Amino acid sequence: MGADAVDPFDYPIYALADGVHQDRHPTGKGAQLLTRVIKHILHVSYDRKVKLSEIHDYAEAWNITVPDADRLQVDIEAEDADAIQRYDRKGTVENIHAYYSLRFGRMG
Repeated sequence: MGADAVDPFDYPIYALADGVHQDRHPTGKGAQLLTRVIKHILHVSYDRKVKLSEIHDYAEAWNITVPDADRLQVDIEAEDADAIQRYDRKGTVENIHAYYSLRFGRMG
């Protein structure tokens, strides 16, 4: 049974941070939209009901953005270039981006 044969599980954003110490959250360019929304939920709204599929709507409602200078691009020079090579076999990053865009209609 493949992933397309089952209903996807929409995970609560609040739960993504469960058990992750605040010191371990990404910072700088590593703090993209998901990190910023998690921090907002943990420290401002405390909304435990927001689902991962609602991240863009939540960010828009609270005016949460990633500054242009900090936005990661597919062609960015990564601090850990070896990790990119390990995980980007056969265009994995582009495939993930394309699948996400088809499924949700936009990237953050």
